[in-house]
Amino acid sequence: IAHAPEGLQRYQALGHYARYDTDLSEAQKELVICATVRNVSYGWEHHAPLARQCGVTDAQLAALKEGRIPPDFAPADQALCRFVFEFSSFKGVPQETADELLRHFNERQIVDMALISAFYLSAGALIIGLDVQLEGPEALRREQEWQRRKLHGA
Repeated sequence: IAHAPEGLQRYQALGHYARYDTDLSEAQKELVICATVRNVSYGWEHHAPLARQCGVTDAQLAALKEGRIPPDFAPADQALCRFVFEFSSFKGVPQETADELLRHFNERQIVDMALISAFYLSAGALIIGLDVQLEGPEALRREQEWQRRKLHGA
């Protein structure tokens, strides 16, 4: 990817927005990401621990990994996951799903969900297509520490 530095720079700008500047909570962002990358080992290995740190249980993560919506999620999180599963299927999002999402989220938050999912769909394609290997544990530790500070208001 680094062989196209201008493209990488622009791509990273969207990634930065998707990861750090949306109008979603940390837990909501991680749910979007995990629901999107459930079949991408690189993304799952990086984001499942971050979701866990936000309070997502192992059983809930297992359900997401299998493409199921955890029944013990709050209605807003169930709507979020349904939207991401449908959005990332490339088959369209039914009106019923969009209506349910609007009961819990504003329009910006819904677009943010779509942008996050779209970014991680493309990242998954690049990672799998170019056989990118997961960074060492230090990269994940840095991300977890950043998230801990954000979750605790620091």
